[in-house]
Amino acid sequence: AKNHVVAGYKFWRLMRKQNKVKRTHGQLISVRRIVEKVTTKVKNYSILIRFNTKTGVMNATKEFRDVTLCGAVHQMYLDLAARHHVQSSEIDIVGTTVIPDSKVIRPNIQQFLEKKLKFPLLHRARKVPKTQKAVLK
Repeated sequence: AKNHVVAGYKFWRLMRKQNKVKRTHGQLISVRRIVEKVTTKVKNYSILIRFNTKTGVMNATKEFRDVTLCGAVHQMYLDLAARHHVQSSEIDIVGTTVIPDSKVIRPNIQQFLEKKLKFPLLHRARKVPKTQKAVLK
């Protein structure tokens, strides 16, 4: 969420939908942003979501590969906006987990799990030798 007010609103909206608990019957103790300790290692995240579409309510699990949970959630919002035309206000995150490489299901994530992964260099800019460079004075 953008700030703690929006986070509290999303929490109570999800509690009202799923557990039939209203804001008047509960109290938020704290709202904290999740900060990763190690942001140099890429992890696989599984995000369980619930969102509204034109035909009804959908439950889905999406897998993303990122260095932080916040980055994976951001990818999820962009992916749902592109593929399903879902606005971010209609998306509820039910749960998130870090999954090991052996339990990844989606093929678009599995293709990046190899240890010796190489990317092709499609457009290399060649260096011009000094003899061919023009010196402007």
